[in-house]
Amino acid sequence: MALDSTFRFLKVATSSEAPNGFHPYASFGIGMASGIVYIACSCALKHFRFDDVVDSVAVHLGGGICGQIVTCLCDKSIGVLYAGTQESFKWLGWSLLGIIAYAAWAGTVTALLMLPLHLSGRLKYTDENIYERGIDACIHKEPAYPDVKLL
Repeated sequence: MALDSTFRFLKVATSSEAPNGFHPYASFGIGMASGIVYIACSCALKHFRFDDVVDSVAVHLGGGICGQIVTCLCDKSIGVLYAGTQESFKWLGWSLLGIIAYAAWAGTVTALLMLPLHLSGRLKYTDENIYERGIDACIHKEPAYPDVKLL
């Protein structure tokens, strides 16, 4: 049930750039592709040990990039797979350049904000007890979710 809801959300999030621009069968393929992109991004984050508890990077970054690309490919009026004109390939190229430019901008701003915190030792707690008990229990003296029993 939860996985089905996730895939439905991803299909909506991925295809929201051109809601009337796709044929129904293309929407099915877009939903499948966005599900694969979500799973790949989520697995990559876990593999590289990034802490993303709610998979927001996999949903928003993966879905956004997938949505931008499939809109350029599958749009029924100008998409590469339908029209195949020079204009549609130009649109795809500009979209890919936009993805790269946004990634560079977001990476630069994130580095400018996080690097000083990392170098000053303020980016994460170093006390292992905090990680075992939870930051809410140590700092705020109460559990974050009192009704949930931890292992």
